[in-house]
Formats: sequence, C-alpha cells, structure tokens
Amino acid sequence: MYIFDIVENIHGIVKNIFDIAENRLHLHQRANALGIIRIL
Repeated sequence: MYIFDIVENIHGIVKNIFDIAENRLHLHQRANALGIIRIL
C-alpha cells in the first residue's frame, strides 16, 4: 500500500511537470505567432 502511494505521488508530479512544459510550449508558440504578426 505504501509503495502504491509513492507511485501515485510520482505520477502526479510527472503529470504536473508535463502540464507546465505544455503551458510553456503554448506560450512560446503564441509569442512566436505575435512576433510573426508584428513582422507582417
């Protein structure tokens, strides 16, 4: 049971890391899109 809790916690942390990475990627793409619009 204790090992399962640890695995569950690690899974949650990994999910959060991926969510943060995805958000940063979206922000980066949005910034690039704004930059392209500004150039045009």
